[in-house]
Amino acid sequence: MKYPVLVLVLFALSCATQAASFDCKKAQSKMEKAICDNPKISKLDEELAENYQAAKNKLSAETQKVFVAGQRSWVKFLAASCFTDFQAKPASKEDAVQCLETEYKARVAGLKGTGSLVGGFKTYAYFEGDFKAYPKDEEIAFNRVSLVLIDDNSDNANTINSAIKTAAGKTGIDKESTGAFTSDVSNSLTNLSADLIMLTQSASATGGAHPSEYTGYKYFSKELKRFVKVSDIFSNPKWKAVAQQIAKKHFEKEKTMDDVISLDIVAEENDAFGFMLVEKGFFVDGFTSYAARANDGVTMKWDALSKFLTPKGKELSLVPIPK
Repeated sequence: MKYPVLVLVLFALSCATQAASFDCKKAQSKMEKAICDNPKISKLDEELAENYQAAKNKLSAETQKVFVAGQRSWVKFLAASCFTDFQAKPASKEDAVQCLETEYKARVAGLKGTGSLVGGFKTYAYFEGDFKAYPKDEEIAFNRVSLVLIDDNSDNANTINSAIKTAAGKTGIDKESTGAFTSDVSNSLTNLSADLIMLTQSASATGGAHPSEYTGYKYFSKELKRFVKVSDIFSNPKWKAVAQQIAKKHFEKEKTMDDVISLDIVAEENDAFGFMLVEKGFFVDGFTSYAARANDGVTMKWDALSKFLTPKGKELSLVPIPK
């Protein structure tokens, strides 16, 4: 009889010497029983175990330690999150199975991508998560980080990994300061040219005063050995004046210029630049209302600013950005 592999993996975390003797007749945890009771999840579990071992074998000895820690974190996260609903009560059997199926498929996809090359760098799937339930408050809090990192110890690889981890932040939960806070962070790495690698980082958060979703883009240049800055893209600061004129015409056409008190360029430490439209404020009982402020943006074609582009800027403008 062939038993679900993750049951063995789960048992191995607590009792490695007896893992090989564990079978479904001895399943005790909700996670173990859910795997044993559902043929679809059992099959996904076997697929995951096979891909996990294959992925691990592709990695350096040092990265394998990080990879194993990430897998253990993933198992622990699922064992808590898939069996708890948003009111911190036990999830229904149907919801738990659906959660496991979704999470297994996503993890298997990440494991299959491990070993893929991006810009000559070997990549791997990393996971870190923390989950807590607060039954008395009928609330849950979690922080989940699913990353694509580079298995390489070169300066360029370390710079990229550091940027990814910094943007992802820490996964610890302190409900006293965060409340019922949930956060998901993920990223991707895309090879754009012989020199450029695009880092896409996405994050979503709920809880607190301002739930948010965010996707940011940065471009790493192997030649420059760092992420591309605005100053690497434009040869002359006059591009800002041209960009502001384009933005002004856009807002006038949208009939929003009358409410604008400032039109500022938001230039980040990469090639991305946008415009912040700030509405005229008004006061309510001496306090500025959040509703008095809004942001808007303008999309521009590279051609409009072509005469200000550096060779690096022209290279970036010619690269088709993946959607």
